[in-house]
Amino acid sequence: MEVKALDFFAYKTEDMQRSLEFYRDMFGLEPEFVMEHEGRQMWAEFEVGGSTVALHAPGYGPDEPAVAIAVEDVAAAVEEMKAKGAQVVMEPMESPVCWVATVLDPDGNAIFLHRRHDGTCG
Repeated sequence: MEVKALDFFAYKTEDMQRSLEFYRDMFGLEPEFVMEHEGRQMWAEFEVGGSTVALHAPGYGPDEPAVAIAVEDVAAAVEEMKAKGAQVVMEPMESPVCWVATVLDPDGNAIFLHRRHDGTCG
């Protein structure tokens, strides 16, 4: 597996609107992307110097901060990691914008294996 880039960092927020205002007011950032589900904001992304900070509502990402690593083929990367003994906690799934799976490092930290549909990374 070839790691192409660090795609994003993800943080859980209990109050998406409060967090969106914090990143706007403190850093001057506006979200590049906001996903809603049933009228509720569930995921937001800020572009920061070629990488992304993502915020998510509980249940739409890990409870602890996580990093997303760009790979060419998420399914193949998961199979390779399984063969090496990695713990896979979320099998590959497709979202409207990407393919993603989740593995854990030895300390239980979540690492997303990630590939955007448009092929961009970083």
